[in-house]
Amino acid sequence: MDVRGCFGLDPEVRNGFKAIRATFRVNGDTSDEKLRALVTHAQQRSAVFDMLTHGVPVSVDAVTG
Repeated sequence: MDVRGCFGLDPEVRNGFKAIRATFRVNGDTSDEKLRALVTHAQQRSAVFDMLTHGVPVSVDAVTG
């Protein structure tokens, strides 16, 4: 993330993240194949992963006074 975008210092710089990467180190009393399958399943069922990868309409309201 380039903070110049967040602070409005450069209108050409995006306001948010360009990419998100995650690495998990998993251990358990099972095979590597089953551990990888568990991570895949968790990714498929993750609401946060879904929102980030498929987008969600956002609306913002301001109620005053």
